[in-house]
Amino acid sequence: MPAAASLEQTPVVLTVLNRRRDGATSQLVLFKKNSAAADDPVLAWKVLRCPAGQEARVVVPFSQQVGVFDPRGSHAGLESASAGDCFEVADARRAGSGGAAAPLLGRTQDHLAAIGPNMVGVHNGTSDGVLDVVLYKDGRPLCRQGALAPGTTIVFEVLPYLHVGLCAGVAEGAMLDAATVAAAMRISLLGLKSADLILTGGAGEEKFNLVNQRFS
Repeated sequence: MPAAASLEQTPVVLTVLNRRRDGATSQLVLFKKNSAAADDPVLAWKVLRCPAGQEARVVVPFSQQVGVFDPRGSHAGLESASAGDCFEVADARRAGSGGAAAPLLGRTQDHLAAIGPNMVGVHNGTSDGVLDVVLYKDGRPLCRQGALAPGTTIVFEVLPYLHVGLCAGVAEGAMLDAATVAAAMRISLLGLKSADLILTGGAGEEKFNLVNQRFS
């Protein structure tokens, strides 16, 4: 990746306009990829229903959070995650009633050697728990890695690109199929402040165009 491709620093506002010539309503999906793990599932970050002639506003914030689930589904809570941050998950202390508590998630300096400038790392420091790790943006799942074994570290590298494609029957947070991912348009967010994303064409000939780009 080019050295200039770093995480976007400010929110980006996209105005989506459906100008299909057939007047059909379209469903759009927006997503990002984890560049550090090409085989990770690609999640539907935001799904928009766009009737013809109408517009929708999408804000892509800079901030993101990391969360961890243990095999019982207990959640460690969200921590703000900036580029270069590394976290460690520790064994939970049991509650006074004797019940199991959620794993403990905290920042660490111990595993930064494997973390690049655009990366967020999570180390499983528990004794025997396999974990699922989720990166969130705007309160929605953005990327996910599962089966993080004790003593291992996973890395998210979310570069400043947003992908937009057409979909049907897809819920936010669901895994996208390969065809939807391959057909999507990639938008560079590097330095971008706002833009209009216009959908044109008809069935089977849809096309996205990014216009009126304004940079910070």
